[in-house]
Amino acid sequence: MRYMAGFLRITMTHLAAAFTLASANNVYIAQNPNGTSSGNDCDNAYGYSFFNNARNWGTGSTLIGPGTTVHICGTVTFPAGTAGLTARGSGVTGNPITILFEKDAMLQSPYFLNGGSSAGGAINVANLSHIVIDGGANGVIQNTANGTSPRFPNQAATIGICADASTDVTIRNLTIRNMYVRTSTRDSSIDQTQLNSIHAIQANQLTIDRVTLHDAGWHLAIYGNEVTVSNSDVYNMDHGIASGLGQTGYSGLYIFGNHFHDMAAWDDTTGANSYHHDAVHLWGEGGPGGWSNVYIYNNRFDGDAGTPNAWIYFEYVLGPSYIFNNVFTSLPGSSFPSELGPFGGMTTQFIVNNTMYGYAPAGCKNSGAVGFASQSPGITMKNNIFADQYVTVYLKAPASLAPGGLDNNVYGNTSIACQGGAHTWSFQGNDIQSLAAWKAATGQDAEAILADPSQLRLSSDTGAPRPGSVAIGAGANLTSMCSGVLAALCKDIEGNHRPSRGPWDAGAYQTSPNCRLSAKCPGVERSR
Repeated sequence: MRYMAGFLRITMTHLAAAFTLASANNVYIAQNPNGTSSGNDCDNAYGYSFFNNARNWGTGSTLIGPGTTVHICGTVTFPAGTAGLTARGSGVTGNPITILFEKDAMLQSPYFLNGGSSAGGAINVANLSHIVIDGGANGVIQNTANGTSPRFPNQAATIGICADASTDVTIRNLTIRNMYVRTSTRDSSIDQTQLNSIHAIQANQLTIDRVTLHDAGWHLAIYGNEVTVSNSDVYNMDHGIASGLGQTGYSGLYIFGNHFHDMAAWDDTTGANSYHHDAVHLWGEGGPGGWSNVYIYNNRFDGDAGTPNAWIYFEYVLGPSYIFNNVFTSLPGSSFPSELGPFGGMTTQFIVNNTMYGYAPAGCKNSGAVGFASQSPGITMKNNIFADQYVTVYLKAPASLAPGGLDNNVYGNTSIACQGGAHTWSFQGNDIQSLAAWKAATGQDAEAILADPSQLRLSSDTGAPRPGSVAIGAGANLTSMCSGVLAALCKDIEGNHRPSRGPWDAGAYQTSPNCRLSAKCPGVERSR
């Protein structure tokens, strides 16, 4: 028995050693072979063709496999219309393959290939699993010559990273830029849906974190189960996130901590290509097709939105979906048909503690400019601030409210803000201006506030309530909902704790209780 135990210990030790030696720990690649071409550091790096050769992937002390970190050194330039680095193998659970950009490393091309059928990209990890793409300190993927003519010589479909049909891929700390630089609103030479920073369809357990994406048509063309987009800066686009599912349903989409802004570069003045800008656009089809368990929170939507469709637009997202702690605004010249527009096919919408503001006077000139619009059943809408649109809330049949789901919202009096002509609500085809009529029509919103614009007192920069704002202390305490992903609701957009007892502030920010509904806050109508 002692011999057997010793044999097992020795065997396990050798197996562990064999696993450790199963693949190289670090491999360095550059434009061309450097020094001794041993791949041991940047001074002795392999040329990038080493990465693309399937013979260099697998198990072996010099091969790329589970546990290997592939370091990208310096600037690597690829010919126009080609793919860059194409991975030839997967990591394993708990032991991924990591592609790491060294300081100042860059992958570039006049334009990287978008060949369809999961072909192309500066980095391609399609059909693979357990891979991390890490930009390190300041890694960059860029096109150098793709955009509006005559400034740019190429008008070509392109992809920055392709991760189609992948599992457990993480993309982080990376800048992907200039996939297509559109410099004219008359440029309709290219299909914007084919200009992607990241293309990852049918990608499960995809994480995109702390990336900067600018200048593309559809930055993130993505869908799958358990997809996360977090802490990123996304701008100069027609769509930030575009996710069309067809007839297949997917569950688990988490969009939080991001800054989406500036879509005006994709305005169209030709009529030939009707772009409809959306920071987040999710759609499916009837039956099983669509998202469920969608969480969008702690995001900021601002800048010059141009002539947009919506910051968030849903079509046949099956639900439930949870949208909270977001701030929606734009330059005064922008006028949204819908800032937040979930339409059709949803079973549950949870719209809580969001702030929408700052669109007047443009919002006053467009009778179709709406803050929140929906045709979906089962809506919960609490603790929000709606202001500065022609219609703050538009609910159209078959939209319905969850029992007790509507309360403690703060509405800007759009008729006053727009100097007549506008109406604050539209419910089941009826335009409503008085709070009493809104309460009677919905049978809910007992603690709602309808305030003159001067009483909202929101910061023009952030949308946070200033001292004296009627939004302070106007919200319901929703601590009982703070579990699982919704635990984030018990903090505001900046991470400040909301009180476990007593009223919350309406909107995305929690401030000190400098004002309550009293004689000190005139010009406020409150339902009784």
